[in-house]
Amino acid sequence: MRTFPEHKRYYCSGCRYTFSDTSMTIFHGSRLSLSKWFDAIILGAKGSSAMGIKRELHITYKAAWRIKHLMGEDSLAQEIKQRLLK
Repeated sequence: MRTFPEHKRYYCSGCRYTFSDTSMTIFHGSRLSLSKWFDAIILGAKGSSAMGIKRELHITYKAAWRIKHLMGEDSLAQEIKQRLLK
């Protein structure tokens, strides 16, 4: 495997597929930083609404709604939520 540090992408010489750290995750294609995503997942696990996430993280309502929607579908977000509620 070879990396392209200027683009933060990886290349598999076996199948010739290029990918990034966020490929095939709920974070893929998002302009939000991963730290904001993780903060939003924590807030969502504590029961915050999309409007609450918007206010707390200073992001758009559309981004907050998308995060809440994707959290309901993603297994990683569900696991984080379960661990936070223990």
